[in-house]
Amino acid sequence: ALKLHGTSSISLGEVEALAARMGMGKTGRLSLEDEVQLMLAHLSGLGRLLYFREESLRNLVILSPVEFLVNPYSLIVCDFKIHLEPQHKAARQKLEHEWPRLMRGLASRK
Repeated sequence: ALKLHGTSSISLGEVEALAARMGMGKTGRLSLEDEVQLMLAHLSGLGRLLYFREESLRNLVILSPVEFLVNPYSLIVCDFKIHLEPQHKAARQKLEHEWPRLMRGLASRK
């Protein structure tokens, strides 16, 4: 059901709401929050999604790690002569003075 959500990431609250609609948290043994945490830990361990319990990341559930992390990263680490995407064209127009440096791998630290 999480994959059917149609996005690469959702909030922990959205996962909990979906889990409640699917009947989780009604056994009386575990609270909904605990059951969802166990499910997310299990699915993350299997590599089906990414979830981290750290405070700064715990509200984010990454449903599609490739779409969420690798695709954006590949827009930066690529051969611009071969992979000139619409985002690159927009960046070249907006940051025309920085673009040649980026092409050489020397982007500004600003």
